[in-house]
Amino acid sequence: MAPRATRHPHCGTAALFAICLLGAGLRFATLNVQSFDYDESFTVGIDLSGSLSALVGTALIPVACMIGRRLGSQRAGLFAALLIAVNPLQVWYAQEARTYALLALLSALSFWAFVRALEEPAPGRLALWAVVSATAILSHYFAGFLVAPEAVWLVYATRRRGAVLASLAVAAVVAALIPLAVRQASTSNTQWIS
Repeated sequence: MAPRATRHPHCGTAALFAICLLGAGLRFATLNVQSFDYDESFTVGIDLSGSLSALVGTALIPVACMIGRRLGSQRAGLFAALLIAVNPLQVWYAQEARTYALLALLSALSFWAFVRALEEPAPGRLALWAVVSATAILSHYFAGFLVAPEAVWLVYATRRRGAVLASLAVAAVVAALIPLAVRQASTSNTQWIS
């Protein structure tokens, strides 16, 4: 793979571009076909553009490629991007009015920043992880199921003060969300979930 990549350095870029076009086509071609479900009807007024989820869902494709390249190889990155591009659930969520596509993108970015911070726990990388992870949690509470183990592992594996501070910064954002979560749980709009 290495000699071929040296001979054709733009091969991966062209392939990723083609995969992104395929993914965008799948997300935008039938964007207006899906109707809103009960859960989405509360979000419709917030999404002004009508295609924000499709844009965010398309942006997930190159992020998957970056993760695959970082953990494996260029081929692994392209394969990960292709899996995200044609994954029916990712296409579905990219057409929803809810923030599921944003959750997927920010969670992937959090994992990518986590891997980079593990490789070299420099202050900038730890700060990037903290910002992206906090933003992921702000987009959807379920991001905490990914971010919490990342925080524990960063502190344990690096044993750096910066990792502790980055994790505490994310914890501060979570703590600030507790009053909102309690209020949301007590409103009549969420009683149907139980």
